[in-house]
Amino acid sequence: MTGHHAFDQNRLFLGFGRAFSDNFALEIGYFNQLQLEKDGEHLDVNHILQVSVLVDDVLRGVLGDGPS
Repeated sequence: MTGHHAFDQNRLFLGFGRAFSDNFALEIGYFNQLQLEKDGEHLDVNHILQVSVLVDDVLRGVLGDGPS
């Protein structure tokens, strides 16, 4: 808690993802954060675009097939 406020921030995330193959997927989303500043009167608003690339088995040849 910050001062006399029970909550000092709110967050919202909206996104979607798509698998293009068994080893590759892409996710994209919008993240909004409202955060009360330390003075307790002003809001800081953050707009974030998040992009995630998920790749599986890329290092399998380098690292081996995993633990024996």
